[in-house]
Parts: sequence; C-alpha cells; structure tokens
Amino acid sequence: MPAGACQCPSFGPHSEGVRGPMTAGFGGFGVTMTGLPAGQLAVFALDFRFNPGMPVINGVGCPLGLFPGSPTFFSAVRFANAAGTAAFGLPLLVPAGTGPIYQQAVTLCPADPLGIVLTPVQQLWACG
Repeated sequence: MPAGACQCPSFGPHSEGVRGPMTAGFGGFGVTMTGLPAGQLAVFALDFRFNPGMPVINGVGCPLGLFPGSPTFFSAVRFANAAGTAAFGLPLLVPAGTGPIYQQAVTLCPADPLGIVLTPVQQLWACG
C-alpha cells in the first residue's frame, strides 16, 4: 500500500505490508502496519471471505472488505512498538496454494467520527 492511501490525518503516513515471502512452509511470515504512534492499538483481521460490497463505515480510511460475523473471521490485537510498527505473525505452515485469505487492519484515528481508520484489504496466498 503506498503511503497516503487510507490515511488518518491525526498522525503521519502509515502503511500495511507483509513480513517475509508468502511461501508455503515459511513460519516467519506475518503482516505489519507501520507509521503508527508508539503504543498505538492495531487490530489485524483475517477471513477466507471477501465483502465485495465494501461498505464505508467511517469518515476516513478504506471501506470494510471483510465480514466480521463470518464463521471464518479471526482478529488479533497488537500494539505498535517504539518504532511505530505493529505486527501479527501468520506462519504459512499450510500446503502451497492455500488461500486466498483476506486481511485488513484497523487502528485508532481521533480525526474520524467513529475514531478508527481501516487499511486496504490485502489478499494473501501460500505460494509454492
């Protein structure tokens, strides 16, 4: 995600990314959110289902691309370290071709009426 996309105007540019290659069997894989204030809450959400309706649920940020009520929905709370990076480990200890898994993160944003900002949806696969 390029800096500037789906940003919270309350703090500097932040971005979402991956940690390591999306390779089946790679235990060090994970997703990250950078450019956050130190100690900032980040929630990483994952699901095997994608919400094509992409409803806008807040004033800033990206639309919601997941179904929070889905039976395959999973979320994890993390906090940004002193460098402003929040990370969630997602070991790809699955067969090649597993996916897609859709991932989206949310963090606090005082400038938004709901107080949150959503990142773009990432599509993850365990490649061979």
